[in-house]
Amino acid sequence: MKLCIPTVNFEAQKISRHFGSAPYFFIYDTETGVSEVIANSNKNHEHNMCNPVGAIAGKNVDAVVCFGIGEGAIRNLERNDIKVYKTDKSLISDILEDSKKNNFSTFEYGHTCSSHDRHHNAGCSH
Repeated sequence: MKLCIPTVNFEAQKISRHFGSAPYFFIYDTETGVSEVIANSNKNHEHNMCNPVGAIAGKNVDAVVCFGIGEGAIRNLERNDIKVYKTDKSLISDILEDSKKNNFSTFEYGHTCSSHDRHHNAGCSH
């Protein structure tokens, strides 16, 4: 499975708290162990205008693992057959460990980010 995890820096050690505005994405193939970090070309967008599929286009991602994400982004990803899983982990290494155990859950309605202000000022309330 090919995972996409939002990161705060190019070193891809710590997860970004919100998928759509993450500066980078860590792409990891769980079968081959091959990874890469790409810049999020869609990080600056109006609220509810996130285009996550465009940001990771051509990377053949199977699933996104993130702490916070908006409802519209989830629908957009799922329409493109990309699963969306939530995590409470802060480090990429911990998320990769969870992937070995298939220890992911999905977002429930109402547990997604509803505005950038909630994320950037106080954190998404999941």
